[in-house]
Amino acid sequence: MQQEIEISLDGLVEQPGASGQAAVPPCREAEAEYTLEYPVCCPYCGSDLEVVRVVRMLRTKVNFTSMLPRRGRVISCPKCFKILAAELSLA
Repeated sequence: MQQEIEISLDGLVEQPGASGQAAVPPCREAEAEYTLEYPVCCPYCGSDLEVVRVVRMLRTKVNFTSMLPRRGRVISCPKCFKILAAELSLA
């Protein structure tokens, strides 16, 4: 099953919905893409990944004094957009 994804000039990605469901709202392009040394399999959609996407997270609201960092990054599959268990480090 292959999906078509349209990318507009303003950087938004249109994802068509499944049959009978409303389309998924558009999302922004990833902040960065990383090429993997070896292809791996996405645990969600099963596609072979040679590239992963990285999106920055910013804490926008908290109702208590938080010891968690204010910023972070999420790594996702470029095909299904699901968050992957992965890590970025300075090496």
